[in-house]
Amino acid sequence: MTDCIHSIIDGFPDYLHKLALAERPTIPSPKRQRVETSVLGRLGGLVQDYSFEDMSFTLHYNYLEDVEDHQAFKQSFYIMRHWLNYAKKLEFSDDPNVYYVIQTIDIGDAENDIVEWGEFDVNITAKPFARVQEDVPITVDKPQSFNLLNNSLEESFPKIIITPSATSCQFILNDYVFSFEGLVAGTDVVIDSDLMLCYEEQSDGDILDRSNKMKTMQYPTLQVDINHFNCTGLSKIQIYRNGLR
Repeated sequence: MTDCIHSIIDGFPDYLHKLALAERPTIPSPKRQRVETSVLGRLGGLVQDYSFEDMSFTLHYNYLEDVEDHQAFKQSFYIMRHWLNYAKKLEFSDDPNVYYVIQTIDIGDAENDIVEWGEFDVNITAKPFARVQEDVPITVDKPQSFNLLNNSLEESFPKIIITPSATSCQFILNDYVFSFEGLVAGTDVVIDSDLMLCYEEQSDGDILDRSNKMKTMQYPTLQVDINHFNCTGLSKIQIYRNGLR
């Protein structure tokens, strides 16, 4: 299996379904939405840049069952479709710590000329750019003022975990103030800018909404290169940069 490139969907590698990619898919570069306006009497037009478009690409899968297992492709295909239909995260074995966020999936018709063999295409629409996965956050104890490098192609939407030392706290990120009131000292609060959520993870696994404790309407973003933090009332801050590549 190590000589082949495999897809990993929601942490589950394709070869566990006896699937293999026929080839490494070509991932398109993100295209920025742009409006160009011609203006009479002006050297060149006006260009307005907007957000990036989603990316579309195709995974071509081959399936070959061991003959001694006597399991037809059609039987396995139902299980594969369930696995793929709920997919949220896509990785490739040759590019560790990088993943794509899946928006939609369209499973094509399967070709099945032999009982133990089959092939089919999966058309994927993903959010623009790959995400750089950080297994360990950048952690600063008793933070006051510090700089953070973000090696991202574009501004990124971080996941920030704060541990307040008092019921009120704040951090300033590149001149934007993010303040909180009514928190419990020593209890972690997660600010997830990608999902636009502010919450506590309780010991029993339940999620407690804390968006009403956040006095700032917007969520933090990290600019490319250097980001400056000023913190007040925090005993610890942990940052997953969620850089784009």
